[in-house]
Amino acid sequence: VIFRGFSTRSVASFWSFFILIIVSSYRANLAAFLTVESLSTPIENVDDLAANKGGVNYGAKVGGSTFKFFQDAKFPTYQKMYEFMDSHPEFMT
Repeated sequence: VIFRGFSTRSVASFWSFFILIIVSSYRANLAAFLTVESLSTPIENVDDLAANKGGVNYGAKVGGSTFKFFQDAKFPTYQKMYEFMDSHPEFMT
């Protein structure tokens, strides 16, 4: 098809450029989506964290409200977390 008018050629050029950008973006996003590894979530709840199931190290600021919460906790899971923090002072600030 031969476009004779300048406006017709301009619209066709802009449309072609727009389609080129859209197709390129789609292909790049698809390639990125297909190459990304899915992350596993080893920690589902606070019990998993207390059991150190995911190998995550945690701590709290000594004397802070979070530290006091775990220190004074009556719930066994939080007591276990406090014992972990107390036995690993390198994670405490």
